[in-house]
Amino acid sequence: MRMRRIIGWGMVAGIASAAAVVLGFGLYGVPAPPGVHTRHMPHPRWTSAVQLAGVVRELGASLGTLGWPAGPDQLWIATGAPPQLRVVVVRHPLEPGTPLPQLPPQLSQIVANTDPAHPLIVVGLDENGSERSRLYAWRPGDDSLVPITPPLDHLDLCCLNPSGSTVAFAAYRSDTSKSQVFVADARRPSALRAVMPGTEGTAEARAWSRDGRSLLMVEQHTFLHQVPFVADVETGRVRRLVPAWGDTVNVGAAVWSRDGTTIFLAADAGAEFLGVEAVDLATGRFRNLTADLPHDVADLQSIGGSDTLLVVVNDAGVTRLYALDGRSGSRWSLPAPDGYLRSATASPTTARVAEVVLGTDGRRAVYVLDVPAGRLTLWAQGAPPARAPLPPPQSLSYPTFDSVGGRPRAVNVIVQPPPAEFKAPWPVLIDLHGGPIGQELPVPDVRYAAFRRLGIAVLEPNVRGSTGFGKTFASLDDGRNRENAVRDIGALLDWIATQPDLDATRVAVIGGSAGGYLSLAALERYGDRLRCGVDLFGISSIPDALAESEHEFYPEVQRAEWGDERDPSMRAFLDSISPITHADRITVPVLIFQGANDARVKPAQSQRMVARLDSLGRTVWYVTAANEGHGLEHPLNQLYVGTAVLDLMKDYLVPDRR
Repeated sequence: MRMRRIIGWGMVAGIASAAAVVLGFGLYGVPAPPGVHTRHMPHPRWTSAVQLAGVVRELGASLGTLGWPAGPDQLWIATGAPPQLRVVVVRHPLEPGTPLPQLPPQLSQIVANTDPAHPLIVVGLDENGSERSRLYAWRPGDDSLVPITPPLDHLDLCCLNPSGSTVAFAAYRSDTSKSQVFVADARRPSALRAVMPGTEGTAEARAWSRDGRSLLMVEQHTFLHQVPFVADVETGRVRRLVPAWGDTVNVGAAVWSRDGTTIFLAADAGAEFLGVEAVDLATGRFRNLTADLPHDVADLQSIGGSDTLLVVVNDAGVTRLYALDGRSGSRWSLPAPDGYLRSATASPTTARVAEVVLGTDGRRAVYVLDVPAGRLTLWAQGAPPARAPLPPPQSLSYPTFDSVGGRPRAVNVIVQPPPAEFKAPWPVLIDLHGGPIGQELPVPDVRYAAFRRLGIAVLEPNVRGSTGFGKTFASLDDGRNRENAVRDIGALLDWIATQPDLDATRVAVIGGSAGGYLSLAALERYGDRLRCGVDLFGISSIPDALAESEHEFYPEVQRAEWGDERDPSMRAFLDSISPITHADRITVPVLIFQGANDARVKPAQSQRMVARLDSLGRTVWYVTAANEGHGLEHPLNQLYVGTAVLDLMKDYLVPDRR
């Protein structure tokens, strides 16, 4: 099941300030933060806490953009992370900028409107990770946030209409067990208006028309299959877009043409990858404008409000930018600074694009690209890291157990090596991403800096089921093929044994959500080749996880991915591959973390796994937090759990570095 937001104790700048508290802990170790309870776990070492916080402080705050809502020469830049997230208005390159009031720490979602005359921010505030949120509005000059919706379940904020007066979003109706798209007045509290009938899948709003009268929406049947609809917001009329596509097309980002006659959207109709489809609204005809690009279109935006589109492409994990003339179909590459491109945001009024980059020197920066001139200008830059940057990641591949076209299937793996001062072979931490859809990218990941500074190599495999490698690959783990993703981990262990820089005798696994399931499954199947493991809010029983989400979180979408547990034969199969069924095979130490408010993977999943391992006399450390959901968001909790994970790696992978 998908994680709401990426986990990352290392990403929050607040950890650094929290580290000061641990200096008084001494030999007693780090006490659990308020609301955090543990079982069988020793106090994490204060030395590890200081070490972890020091690495975070060394990496500095993040940088991002909210776009250009205050005018053509005013870029809104977000820096830091909750609870220290700040938005700064920058009017000229490299100026300090004017800070806006600090946003609240519960912030989970944020959009800014694109009307320079009426700058506005709409944010979603979450109740302790429960995914029960409400939307608030804020304008420059306001003293506080104004609530504009009641609390809603699984709220998914989309976008503001061009004038900034109306916000579109999706939410789950617990009383009907259906998901709907709503619109509401973005300036003041108002009644919600549904613009899409309820669906047992997930409903999502995607894009407003330029005149603000129509809204593109999708109904999601599986993680990779959506049906697009267009709603006339004033009349309430809803019609299906491109019925010829059926229900098996993946639909991504979308942009309306300037005259409202065409929708440009990322879709994989009849193709392996998401391409830019131009759909004529009057005739339903469509044409692929990027058919020659064998990569996914990850984002699509209008440059300067024109029909020249910013196309963001995921090229095997590397982000590339193109400009595309939506009418003629001509396309040209756009420049990007050296480093790792994290995001790009087109101006709605000028032909400029803000590019967020992690430089090769470890500094975060925001550049502005003048599209016609092809000129990049540095607008904002973070402080240089206190220490030399870690070595760059490597994107490699390894052969797995099955074949394609007579050759072993290749699985992508991102290798994040430790600093050169550590002599190979290095111990290995395998990170298994959630989803199951999702993709690890060849980008330095701050979550693992502390492990790498200990001399541990972090490997991030994109096992089958991952996106970014075509829809066939992304579907290879569905239903009865679920365990083949686990076999990809076994093939990775085989590959590690052939690599002179990696120590196959010192390997651990970690994963969150669906990655937590993979972590537990790997521990039971390959426990003789692993030293320890970490499960973060993962699935221990697949059929129980599906049944427990019946009235909470889109079970039909989950069943299309995992299998339908209501079918007796499928239930028997899912039971047979669930980690809790074979918990007796787990013989190495395991750390399990669970948020008490998790709406996606219920806490009972972790509780039953801990109880089962307890009954078998296994070493299991359990941490649960009363103020967390399907993630790990609060800085003190991140520091505490991150320190415990660091201790586990020190004890079982690098005991000489305790």
